Amino acid sequence: MQATITKGMLMVIAATAAAQAADSPSATPIQHRAFEYVTRSKDGKIVEYRHKKNGIQVLVAENHAAPVATFMVTYKVGSRNEAVGHTGSTHLLEHLMFKGSDRFNKKAGTSIDNTLRPIGAQFNATTWNDRTNYFATLPSSRLEMYVDMEADRMTNAWIREEDRRDEMTVVRNELERGENDFNEVLSNNLYAHAFKAHPYHHPTIGWVSDVENVSIERLRQFYREFYHPANASLIFAGDVTVKQALDLSEKYFGKIRNPKNPPPKVYTTEPEQQGEIRFTIERDAPAAHVMIGYRTPPSLHEDTYALLVLDAIMSGAYGSKVTSRLYQALMETQLATEFYSNPDLFHDEGLFKLYAAGRPGVHQAALEQKLLEVVDDIRRNGVRADEVVKAKNQTAAAFVYAQEGTTGLAFNLSESVARGDWRFYETYLEKVNKVTVDDVKRVANKYLVPRNRTVGVLLPPLDGQGGGSGGHGHGSGGLASRSRDWSGVALPIGYKNAMEHAGGPRFLLPPSRDDFPAIPAASPPPAEASGAAWRKFIGGKNSEGPNSFKKRVKSVILPNGLTLQVLSNPGSGSVAIRGNLLAGDDRDPRGKRGLADITAAMLSNGTAKHGKLEIAGQLENVGARITFDAGIDNASFSAKSLAKDFLSTLELLAEMMTHPSFPQDELKKEIAKAAAQLKQAEKDTGAMAGLTFLQSVFPEDHPFFSHSIASRLSMLQSLSRDDLIAFHRDHYTGGSLVMTIVGDVDAADAIKAVEAAFARLPRGAPVQKLSPAAPSKKPGAKPAVASIKDKPSTNILWGHFADLPRYSDDFFAGFLGNGALGGSTFSGRLGNYIRDEKGWTYGVNSYFTSGLYAGPWQVSVTVNPKYISSTLDAIRDITSKYVSEGITETELKREQGYTVGSFQVSLATNDGMAASLQIARFHGLDAAYLDAYPEIINSMTREIVSKAMKRLIRPADAHTAMAGSIDEDGKPLK
Repeated sequence: MQATITKGMLMVIAATAAAQAADSPSATPIQHRAFEYVTRSKDGKIVEYRHKKNGIQVLVAENHAAPVATFMVTYKVGSRNEAVGHTGSTHLLEHLMFKGSDRFNKKAGTSIDNTLRPIGAQFNATTWNDRTNYFATLPSSRLEMYVDMEADRMTNAWIREEDRRDEMTVVRNELERGENDFNEVLSNNLYAHAFKAHPYHHPTIGWVSDVENVSIERLRQFYREFYHPANASLIFAGDVTVKQALDLSEKYFGKIRNPKNPPPKVYTTEPEQQGEIRFTIERDAPAAHVMIGYRTPPSLHEDTYALLVLDAIMSGAYGSKVTSRLYQALMETQLATEFYSNPDLFHDEGLFKLYAAGRPGVHQAALEQKLLEVVDDIRRNGVRADEVVKAKNQTAAAFVYAQEGTTGLAFNLSESVARGDWRFYETYLEKVNKVTVDDVKRVANKYLVPRNRTVGVLLPPLDGQGGGSGGHGHGSGGLASRSRDWSGVALPIGYKNAMEHAGGPRFLLPPSRDDFPAIPAASPPPAEASGAAWRKFIGGKNSEGPNSFKKRVKSVILPNGLTLQVLSNPGSGSVAIRGNLLAGDDRDPRGKRGLADITAAMLSNGTAKHGKLEIAGQLENVGARITFDAGIDNASFSAKSLAKDFLSTLELLAEMMTHPSFPQDELKKEIAKAAAQLKQAEKDTGAMAGLTFLQSVFPEDHPFFSHSIASRLSMLQSLSRDDLIAFHRDHYTGGSLVMTIVGDVDAADAIKAVEAAFARLPRGAPVQKLSPAAPSKKPGAKPAVASIKDKPSTNILWGHFADLPRYSDDFFAGFLGNGALGGSTFSGRLGNYIRDEKGWTYGVNSYFTSGLYAGPWQVSVTVNPKYISSTLDAIRDITSKYVSEGITETELKREQGYTVGSFQVSLATNDGMAASLQIARFHGLDAAYLDAYPEIINSMTREIVSKAMKRLIRPADAHTAMAGSIDEDGKPLK
């Protein structure tokens, strides 16, 4: 796998675009009575029109690869348009916009959630500095309904005082959740110090006193001033024609008039910075956190592209970051546990940020010095040509991946509109490609200078250098709360580390019980298997057509026992690989908890042929990625590459899995990293609530049990290289490996390539199936509490062991039944009361954790400590009533519609199809299962679901665990 020149990347992108544009609009613009043509992208994939009367902008990006479309309305209003006294108003107004109108409201059963959830739409809204957007990705056959809904929301939304009062406490809880996060606290303060005059000074969510006191009249004024056609863009992406988009826009938005006066203009500019600004925050943190921000120009400035390349050199643009400057400076030296660089892409001036979260015991001065050394080295000596090529290749690959899903494309257009011109997205790659080595050094010396920087430090209050234990971030292994892996998500340009309000399809799959005869249910199943009838749909009429998954997926078992399935998706330009094998935490020897996790992590740290840096370099040079992880009952891996790099990526994946070298020096670093994460977890309310809950529910010998932080640290330190070698030898075998490949490959060629690449992977001995006993722990008289200082929001988990492994006959019934209770904050019974009616929380959900073993069922919620007692009472009452009465027909139909629709939406990308096929096959079901899935879901009856919920959920047996600034009685710490 050699580094590929950027020109080659652009050729791939051009070919991919040509394939995807086969059904795109012709080069000749269509004529429309209500709209005038403005322009189109060079490749013809994106076209712009404006309404002749009200001026609303319409952008259309056709792609008929899947019957899925995204519609997004972007308003040019964000925290940039706010001032002292009403900060956070744009975000609070966004919340109120979901409360309804005369046509769409909860009382009438036509609320946004009640309307969109039954068709499986993925929908939400986000507020940012320069814009607010409302969007849904849904089956294209239902597009008109959503366009109608958004047009109604533009003019007829209720903006009522009673809703403001309720939603204010919800937003305040959201704000308090952010205050639990050290990174977010530091970031908000960085902008508050770097910007004195400009509204970017304010956090998007607002200052707490403004959120609590802003008047309904001010919010209505915001609505009148900014929610109208002249200030909005309509974005259509996916399975929709230009004519269809324009007809829908005219039908529903064409008659909406603009107000007499244009929106208030933002004319404030930030004065030139005249010297370094510094600030310090004291929090009960386990270690120091440092964030540095350098003032940068608006995103449409020509220097933006060199700053983006500089950012990629500093911390990577996609996938692995191992060869990046900051990784080498901070992670290889074991100074930090987290790091990033990130340039703002705002309408006005922004910041180029550098961040490092130190390891316990590391002084903040060491972190700051190392960050500044990286900057100063680039300013003095510049960057290498190969670094610039690598940065461009990563950027180009990420650009191709972003084309796969309609949501990602719509977000990219929306962000570009907010920056000032949607063509920022069109010209983005072309301008990045023109950046030279000299450009990178020039912008570093122009912007990343001492006079232009703001430095923020977050420290523990006592010693000022972070010598405690615990902290920001999530634990690993047995902790319930884990960091989300964003490496496979195509994020919009400018969203390198996370995305607001991200969600995924609830597509969960049980295997057939016959595939795992040695794993009985944890307790005997009911005499009458209520849901067993679903199996009759697999392999039926839905698998007979030429476009069925059964006919299109090629599946083989290789001589070494490796199970492989391949789905060719020509023209997509990329390839996604997924895999699982029986090498999870459940296989850890007694006293060696963490061995599976460390073994998986170490696969990226060197092979018999290549060292860690060589592996990372090969991947990063072409914008590919390979990641490994270990869960409770399996180890997993995922890989992604451009189609042209598939073979080299596959060969490297096989080498990493079959011939890891487990170098001793890298093992020490990996153990130290895991130990630092565990210590940080002691200050993370989500992680500690999860740990405390699992300790309350499960016995120590159960796979779901979570050992204490101290025990985990002790066991980590006991791990040796010999332990890893033995674990890998025994568990990384062909006999337990299932792999799925989806993308722009020929299926027959892919099968041959896998057989050759994995030929040396041994079949291994027959895998012993484990059968943990059902836990018998009873809840204590008091909740189990983890007390953590300086946390305004408390995490609560309430639930018990539930006998629902994925092979259970009741799996689908339990899944649908839980959906109606707490699957959605916005439509579940728990959310309807605790969030909507009472406003106690930003989010409340319930869920089963089901795999090869039955795990817990639990309700998760975050609240201010003063609402703990009321919230727990409500959870008990609502759950008890639901179990007693059962699901209603209306609730069942809604959950069935959402489950089927979201499944269909999830199949719009290579990653989505690979994930669904992989989960199915690993749990014993072939591709025919995906064909039958909608029919299986719709076969569930109210009687079946209600019966399953009575068996599975037992309120009287529920345990309660909490973590926050509370004592053992749940009272706020003094």
